Amino acid sequence: MDHQSDDVVKVATGSLLEMNLLAEVLRDAGIAGRVVGDDLSAGLGTAMPESIELWVLAADATRAAEIIAADFQHHHRHRGEPAEFPRPESEPKPDRSQGPHHFPEPRRQSP
Repeated sequence: MDHQSDDVVKVATGSLLEMNLLAEVLRDAGIAGRVVGDDLSAGLGTAMPESIELWVLAADATRAAEIIAADFQHHHRHRGEPAEFPRPESEPKPDRSQGPHHFPEPRRQSP
């Protein structure tokens, strides 16, 4: 199949947010992309998830696919691994070994 310079191909599908972010990544790499199907999500909301497409010129398709794969690996490399956050330090807990401690009733002023 012989591609002409103005042929376009689909390189990714996903949510509107994902495709807009990928289009921006490609734009930063010098590849023009077009998000297609955003009018469907505007009218139908989330009735058609993953229905938004990202299209690029056929001449840029291989490079775009490589950039998208690298971006995916970068953002999903640590998926499933717990984040390393320092444990919070707090005051020692009150001793409840003798049961709950009841406080006296608040004093009410007489009328």
